[in-house]
Amino acid sequence: PSVAVGPDQTITLPAMATLDATVTDDGLPNPPGTVITTWSTVSGPPSGTVTFGNTSAVDTTASFSTAGTYVLRLSADDDGSEPPATSDDVTITVNPEPPNQAPTVSISAVQPVTLPAAASLDGTVTDDGLPSPPALTSTWAKVSGPGTVIFADASAVDTTASFSSTGSYRLRLTAHDGDLPSSADATVEVLPATDVTIEIRVSASADDAEERTSGSVKLTSSDLELVYDKSDQTVGLRFTGAEIPNGATILEAFIQFQVDETPSGTTFLTIQAQAADSPATFSGSSGSISSRATTTAQVSWSPPPWPTKGVAGPDERTPNIGSVIQEVVNRNGWASGNSLVIIITGTGERVAESYDGVPNAAALLHVEYAY
Repeated sequence: PSVAVGPDQTITLPAMATLDATVTDDGLPNPPGTVITTWSTVSGPPSGTVTFGNTSAVDTTASFSTAGTYVLRLSADDDGSEPPATSDDVTITVNPEPPNQAPTVSISAVQPVTLPAAASLDGTVTDDGLPSPPALTSTWAKVSGPGTVIFADASAVDTTASFSSTGSYRLRLTAHDGDLPSSADATVEVLPATDVTIEIRVSASADDAEERTSGSVKLTSSDLELVYDKSDQTVGLRFTGAEIPNGATILEAFIQFQVDETPSGTTFLTIQAQAADSPATFSGSSGSISSRATTTAQVSWSPPPWPTKGVAGPDERTPNIGSVIQEVVNRNGWASGNSLVIIITGTGERVAESYDGVPNAAALLHVEYAY
């Protein structure tokens, strides 16, 4: 047979050598016998061993226990008779495995954040794949800062971090390949939440309305009975263009009324919001107020007597209804600029100005929030 094992090779541990040989035969003796091929080691470093993927395959692989120069031989014999088996040798130069290098770690600049927002952390980790098998891990940790830091996923190279208080924080991303560690630091400036105050007055005739127990709705009353008017009714107030970001923290909220009439009997009111992202104005349809889904959050109010017409002071102001507003702005579909509807039920009577009575004295929603 004719044997050709190809050119000499140079590899670097832990790579294997790919042995791509060719064996041809003249078909003699007749009938032709089986051509037997065998790979073997001719020479190598004293402590080196060679492991063939398949010693009898013409094309195979060879792995090496240590660096050095190896001579490998492929022999071929068509029947074991004369002439003797033919062979060809290939020299494999095996370079030592390069020394393990520590991972490379970097962090993109982190923009300042304003509470309660989280910081986006964009890290990069590269490694040489050593030692083998690779065991690369990464971990985020707080190095310094005035408060606590919570990482969304401390083992992810890219993650977010939220902070308990304002100040300057130093965060560290550490990578470890199972042998050597490496790290990089980033500074995050956490700014205090911005407090914002907005006030919205009812601004349309159909945005304050009264609904009797029968379901009939009055949109153009000259005043608002809270809530008794021949019977206890349901009052709706709609405030448009509420510039409150989704998820903002409501610090305080109330509704300011102005006295129109002065009944002084005991009054108990319950204040809720419509559980909707941007509710429509009221209509004359039966049940236009009471049929609306309301928030779980509610606030009770027992207003003192309102003895003087035209007054709009602390006694004519609801308690803090921040929890009611918070439930609405926390909805997934809420967006800044949407409308808010407040629904008031209860017993007793206080009489406030309506939009159709005195537009500039209609109910006023006051909201303070942080974002």
